[in-house]
Amino acid sequence: MKIVVVGAGPVGIITSILIKRKYPLFDVVILEQLDKPLKKLKATGNGKCNFLNKGNLSSETYSNIESLITLQKYNYEKIIELFHSFHIFEKYINDLAYPITESSISVINNLLNECNANNIEIKLSTKVIDYQVNEKIKIITNNGDILCDKLIFSTGGKSSPKLGSDGTLFEIFNNHHYQINELKPGLCPIKTKENTKVLDGTRIKGKVSLWDNDNVIYEENGEILFKDHGLSGIVIFNISSIIARFNYQYKLIKLDILPNVGKKTLEVYLSKHGRINFLNAFIHPNMQKYLEKISDNDLVNYIKNMPFQFTSSYGFDYSQVTIGGIKYDNLNNYQSKFENNVYFVGEVLDNDGLCGGYNLMYFISTAMELVDHL
Repeated sequence: MKIVVVGAGPVGIITSILIKRKYPLFDVVILEQLDKPLKKLKATGNGKCNFLNKGNLSSETYSNIESLITLQKYNYEKIIELFHSFHIFEKYINDLAYPITESSISVINNLLNECNANNIEIKLSTKVIDYQVNEKIKIITNNGDILCDKLIFSTGGKSSPKLGSDGTLFEIFNNHHYQINELKPGLCPIKTKENTKVLDGTRIKGKVSLWDNDNVIYEENGEILFKDHGLSGIVIFNISSIIARFNYQYKLIKLDILPNVGKKTLEVYLSKHGRINFLNAFIHPNMQKYLEKISDNDLVNYIKNMPFQFTSSYGFDYSQVTIGGIKYDNLNNYQSKFENNVYFVGEVLDNDGLCGGYNLMYFISTAMELVDHL
């Protein structure tokens, strides 16, 4: 049996290792269009590789209920056990799991060592142009044709294209009649109608809420990073994904930049000590410049409900995960319902998670489930 896995990201690598562990005599080959494997993993967690999250999962964590079903069977403890078998051990910052080394390079080295130990071949600079499904599957690449018995796509979405996930294969999937939910950038900075140039580079901890008309859609506490044309930071990344998942008519973001100080306390202080003392006591100097046009009568309410109108995301180049992808209706246990021995796993699927290791955790669980049904 010869199996070809397309995509040498973490899910493609782990899928290949699990196949060889289950079927040692199978020939497993990984095709990667870049000149190096695991480039996106290297950048994960700013190079520290936040690979899992042991926090409680909610309906907001993922865009599709399929993820919660899969993670009930292939849960955090089983994924941690799998990483231990790769000689990767975890340390925690709150609920976020990082390798003890706090280095993505060490994780990459361990995964590649497992590939070598299991005689898994990785063909680099090999781009899939198309494939044909007959008694055998013929994969057409820029380096010639490859025949195999089973073909697994672990090609990611369209986010961070320089790191390998450029979305070009979705045109091929469309030609093979797969249903695909529109690809959108998730977990990325956003552009706003308001001019934030004076705040560029300023970091403020606060509460962020997303509104659709008079309804709060999502809210979270965390650090906000102001950019020249909008907002960034983990809480904003999460809101960018929530916006991309749903077609809200009116996308208003409100910031409470003093979430731990009550409105009444601020009103009393402003009234008693005046605007200058109030601003110096509570407000970042750059934010003071942004607030210059806000009157004393509106100042406290504005600080607790600072409005920003979403106009667009920063796009796939700045995105960490892709919203949309191959619909689950096309698949049965990750195998195509209408092309024999063709499979899809990981971010190529129509599912995404919030920031903090949730995506990699779920995508790895899909690899575990696929191999169990292989």
